[in-house]
Amino acid sequence: MTDLLGNLPIPVGAEEPVGDPLRRTLGEYLQAAIRYYCSDAWNSLAPGTDVCGKVSTNDPSDNTFASQRDGTIAVYRDDKNRKVVYIGNDTSYRECKIAILWIPPVAVQVHKANRESFFAAIESAMIAGLTRGRVPTWIVDGDADTTSLWRGSHIGNQLGLMKPLQNSDMLFDDYTITIEMLGAEPRKYPSLRCMFTIWEQYQLDATINTSTAAGVPEVVGGSIMSVNGVPWDTLGLP
Repeated sequence: MTDLLGNLPIPVGAEEPVGDPLRRTLGEYLQAAIRYYCSDAWNSLAPGTDVCGKVSTNDPSDNTFASQRDGTIAVYRDDKNRKVVYIGNDTSYRECKIAILWIPPVAVQVHKANRESFFAAIESAMIAGLTRGRVPTWIVDGDADTTSLWRGSHIGNQLGLMKPLQNSDMLFDDYTITIEMLGAEPRKYPSLRCMFTIWEQYQLDATINTSTAAGVPEVVGGSIMSVNGVPWDTLGLP
């Protein structure tokens, strides 16, 4: 018997990263979007490398980042202003900001200008992926949505979101990652940063006979609501 907060089961399971599997799911989805929209163009700049070969689930400035031959995407939560919003007796969600970094491989000076301009392409791929909610190459095993076989799985469903990601303001900027070095100058890496808000629905297990509000008669399953908060199939998204 478990509740769900977004795609995190409660009691908490062992899904990676433990305690916050949303980061891995969102990272792999955006990796698929970047590859789908940008691989051909990237290969003209850096033949034989992957535009997004690695997914990281923490802030790279915590000294876990190491430069890669391929592009890297990092997904982590902003550490400020997380809040829980209650809508009704059994409907609530957690609102917080997510930070995404795309970090290109380290390049010699002659290639840096071209790779910096490629930030615009990566930004466009993220916008497309987050707005459309699907990438044809990203299909989650066991997805009950039969259209996912050719449209791709819907990221809103897989994250257990209350509102579509396109409802959020996506903020982009060029961001320098600074890695402190013991006894040496800090290392700096250019990156593209995207920040946006997510709304993770709290879904109660109807078999657990408890009430979320004092003085409310016990009703198994609580009030009627749509699955995952949003009827995704009625949104008319491509």
